[in-house]
Order: sequence, then structure tokens, then C-alpha cells
Amino acid sequence: MSPRFPLIALMLIAGCAPAADPAGNATAENATPDNATPDNAAATPAAQAAADAGDAEPAQPGIRDAWIRLPAIAGRPAAAYFTIVGGAADDAVVAVTSPAFARAELHETVEENGVTRMQMGARVPFTAGARLDLAPGGRHVMLFDPTGALKPGGTAELTVAFANSPNVTVKAELRAPSGQATDHGSAHGGSH
Repeated sequence: MSPRFPLIALMLIAGCAPAADPAGNATAENATPDNATPDNAAATPAAQAAADAGDAEPAQPGIRDAWIRLPAIAGRPAAAYFTIVGGAADDAVVAVTSPAFARAELHETVEENGVTRMQMGARVPFTAGARLDLAPGGRHVMLFDPTGALKPGGTAELTVAFANSPNVTVKAELRAPSGQATDHGSAHGGSH
């Protein structure tokens, strides 16, 4: 046996162990599967797909920040608001439904000759990748005839139907007529 064999064997054994910092912790450069870090760990197919997508726009439109302003007076309609996040292609909201209400209508607040009024609309078009807010004083969804007791702080489902994309169902936060999550005794309502 050559006198160099033990030296070579020692070098090979030392090279297999993960490098350690002064505290004895393995470093990312030589991490093993037992102490792998996100930088060198093998990604699952789902994680890899998410990483590959990065900041790319979603293929389908989405709905964010949905909320419903409950009416100040019983028997009056509620109003729903949300942000549409456009997908990879132009599209349009064509309907909104909710099991918490008997009927829903798309509306827009318009001003003509100094008079502000609501007008029912058939659809809300949006462009690919755009963000469009349905907000008080503009486009919104009027919700008529609640099917049960609704209270601020709760939630209700909204299903948004698109012209060219699958429906999206979200939970919308129920807010008091003031637009707050709880009413705190407010007796007046806001505009839809």
C-alpha cells in the first residue's frame, strides 16, 4: 500500500462532509438533502411551475378585495365592490350572482347635465393584464332581496361570470352602511 493512500482517503472523506461555519452549522454551498436550503433544494413540480411563472400575468382573470356594503334601510339593495385583475386576454364581466341575494345587477354611476344617477349595465369590459376597480361612486353590483340575515363582519359568496373565462367565486366581506367592517351605531348610509 502506498504511503499516499491514507492521505488520499482522508481527503475524499473530508470532501464528502458538508462544509461548516465556525459554529459547526452546515453551509448552503455543500448542503445535503437533510439540511437543504431553498437555493439548492430540488423543487417540486408545483413549486417549480410557480417559480417559472414569476410575475407573469395570470392566464385567467381574478377578483380581489371583494366587499359588500349592507343597506342602511331594510328592504333597500346592498352594493358589492371588488377589483378585477385581467388575465392573458381581454374579457368582460357579464354577470354576478350570490346565494345570499335573490338578484344581482351590474350598475354604473354616471353624471349627465350635473345630475348623478345609476344606470344598469350589461357587462364590464377590461383589457388583458389590467386592474379595474368596482368602487363606490362608479361601477358596482347592486344586490337585491337578501335570502337570510346578513351582519357586518360576516361574509357572503359572490360568483363573477366572464364572457370568455371560467367563473370566479370569492368570499366578500360584509360591511355596515358606512363602509366599515362594523357599524358602531351609524344611522346613515353612503352612496352606492
